Amino acid sequence: LLLFLIFLVVQILLFFIHHIIKNSVAAIKLSPDLYLLKPGENSHKYRSRLLLQNSTESSIDDIVHSLGSMNVLLEMFNDSDYVSVAPHSAALNVFDLESRQNYVFTVAFNSTMVHSLPVLMNIISNLLLRNLNVTESIQIWSNPFIQNLPDTIFRLEIYFEAVLLGIIITGMPPYFAMDNAENHKIKAYTQLKIAGLYPSAYWTGQAVVDLPLFFSILTLMIGSLFAFHYGVYFYVGKFLAVIFCLIGYVPSVVLFTYVVSFTFKKVQNTKEFWSFIFSVTALLCTVVTEVAFFLDYYLVTTVLHYVFSLFIPIYPLIGCLICFIKVSWKGKRRNGGYYDPWDRLLVAVLAPYLQCVVWLFLLRCFELKNGGRTVREDPFFRSCFTKAKTWKFPDVPRDENEDEDVKAERLRVQEVLSSPKSEEMPAILVSSLHKEFDERKEFLLGRKIKKVATKHVSLCVKKGEILGLLGPNGAGKSTLINMLVGEIEPTSGQVRVKLLFRVWCNMCDSPFLSATDRCIGTVQHLKSKFGRGYFLEMKLKETADVQQVEYLQSQILHIFPNANRQESFASILAYKIPKEDVQSLAHSFSKLEEVKHAFNIEEYSFSQATLEQVFVELAKEQEEEDSTFGTLNSTLWWERTQEDRVVF
Repeated sequence: LLLFLIFLVVQILLFFIHHIIKNSVAAIKLSPDLYLLKPGENSHKYRSRLLLQNSTESSIDDIVHSLGSMNVLLEMFNDSDYVSVAPHSAALNVFDLESRQNYVFTVAFNSTMVHSLPVLMNIISNLLLRNLNVTESIQIWSNPFIQNLPDTIFRLEIYFEAVLLGIIITGMPPYFAMDNAENHKIKAYTQLKIAGLYPSAYWTGQAVVDLPLFFSILTLMIGSLFAFHYGVYFYVGKFLAVIFCLIGYVPSVVLFTYVVSFTFKKVQNTKEFWSFIFSVTALLCTVVTEVAFFLDYYLVTTVLHYVFSLFIPIYPLIGCLICFIKVSWKGKRRNGGYYDPWDRLLVAVLAPYLQCVVWLFLLRCFELKNGGRTVREDPFFRSCFTKAKTWKFPDVPRDENEDEDVKAERLRVQEVLSSPKSEEMPAILVSSLHKEFDERKEFLLGRKIKKVATKHVSLCVKKGEILGLLGPNGAGKSTLINMLVGEIEPTSGQVRVKLLFRVWCNMCDSPFLSATDRCIGTVQHLKSKFGRGYFLEMKLKETADVQQVEYLQSQILHIFPNANRQESFASILAYKIPKEDVQSLAHSFSKLEEVKHAFNIEEYSFSQATLEQVFVELAKEQEEEDSTFGTLNSTLWWERTQEDRVVF
């Protein structure tokens, strides 16, 4: 909208400038009232009466009557000193010939009045016509010396606006036809595909909105261009050529914008970057072509026009408009060359239709390559010649500390894969899913390190269940989800997803830690497994010294022998109490009340471990492992490896 308003403002401004210049060089009608008063008018600063001197020996009433019919106010004068009656613009002295059949006029005029002499000559001419009984009169105009200036300005003006229109319209599509890049960045496109949307339906929906919008904007801009320049001669056949070019140009540019939107992985500000590239490309193509034209290299101009129309999808409409404008210019012969802009319209009209086929094919290829997998097979965006994927299943290393639930889930997945018809297939089946990112270009302790995002994960989700992946940053949750939806290719393992829609579901949580699943089960199972025991937190009224804290800790260890002190502050002490140390809650609270009064404790809390505390402990455990092995958070590591991204 802003670009359209800019173009409209430029048009209005040039329209007024054109009319100002046109009026400044317009012809001036030299009528008697330009310098002479009419009958009944009062005196005027720049107009006066016509002095009429009778030097004949007879009456000149016929001349006086004729001048009155021409609306000229007379003043009779019989002296030869014109200065005595100044100021006046002009004077006529009438003489007669010896035959007394014709008059001789002597003209006296004011040289400061530029057009006074032509006005007097016109008055005398009309007097002679009156004597011949001619009712019509002669009218004269003063034309400027430069007659072709308005036409030249008109040509340059519409030529400039046509080029400006081409530059502006090419910069528009990236701003409204590149939602695909934004949808991929925020993972909205992935969510739509998981919901069952066909890629062909997605692109059709985009085109249904973008094509009418772009066509409407182009129609308004081209319509305003010709509305402000109504003097352009419209050849019917050539105007139809512009319309057909416009009909093919709109889908060609929109489809081309869809194709280049897949550069979102390399280009950060995709819309601004491609809008700038489109506008600069259109400007360069136009400048190169028209420089060759004005230098009279007509063959080079035609070749450049053909090449740009065929291989630069944003150029055909610009070239078509410029050719249409030049149709009104006469063919030029110079140095034996001849240029006819009519010959260049055909390729500009046909090129967009041919390009639409190419862009549809490329859009299909990029969608299959970068669009990710779909849960439903699309009739258009499907690969007809791809081979069945070969899944890699390396030996899963045994872990003696692996949770029993995780082992049971792995065996369950193996049973489903070995006998798929024995029971209902689960909605999601993950078997030994493993993902390693590229090697880092650094050395640590004399060896290279690979970042393991997910480590041989196996799980299945039945119909009616929801699996939640919980864990700190860098645990591999996002990587696993991206592999499930097809955004990331796994290093090894297998994923099977079946499209299901359920409203009432059970929830199953799977905490992730260091790229492995530590537990599979419900929230209650998770708390009972990792949250056994109690947490004790005490807040002191005043900051205690070291001896008081040590004595207080000895009392806590006396009550709870296996208590483990957690991270504490100056006035807050926290302990983790094993379940075995709490034989009776009543006895524990009684002892804690004694400690509260003895050590001036403001308040304390003694409760079972919450789910939040469980994950805090798991996060601390992963942080210790990361510091031990020198691994990076997967998100930070992945961002650091993106060294080839363009920031615009």
